[in-house]
Amino acid sequence: MGATLSDEEMEKIPNPKFEVGVHVVIKFMQAGGILGTWLFGPIAAVRKSETRNLQCLRMKMGKCGRAGVFIGIPLGMAASYAQTSKCDEYRNWDRCYRLRHNRGQVRADQASAVGSIGGAAIGYATGAGAWFGGLMGMSALMLAAAIYTSKMDTKQKKEGQKAKERSDAKAKKEVDASGKVE
Repeated sequence: MGATLSDEEMEKIPNPKFEVGVHVVIKFMQAGGILGTWLFGPIAAVRKSETRNLQCLRMKMGKCGRAGVFIGIPLGMAASYAQTSKCDEYRNWDRCYRLRHNRGQVRADQASAVGSIGGAAIGYATGAGAWFGGLMGMSALMLAAAIYTSKMDTKQKKEGQKAKERSDAKAKKEVDASGKVE
């Protein structure tokens, strides 16, 4: 999923401040949606005895998740402004470049978008509500992306360690065979 760009194309960032800003706002919206849905929604549902049922739990989770997304917009904009205004153009460009190359970050953003759209469609079709479905889809696929990225990072570290061990063993054999110690 997504486009493949050459390294030269990845370096062309016409407005790095804007790109960092969009990234920060999206992260705040994601965090607000997840916290609202999974933390504040259930707390709001259990506060009153008449809302302690599955239908009210779903309603409160959707309402708090939606509020979290909307609260994330101005908070993300403020955080973005605070961060980008103190950095020079090169540091903002460098941050964008690193974000574009961070496979785990790209995977999380793609999962969030696909999960939100797919979940909203399923939620709407099943009568659970587009907002609730979108929040559930976003949460589920972001969690899946985080687990996948974590497993891939662990696998790559193990492979890197094995390659280093093989390289060290080969170098030791070469030293032993030549009889020289450097």
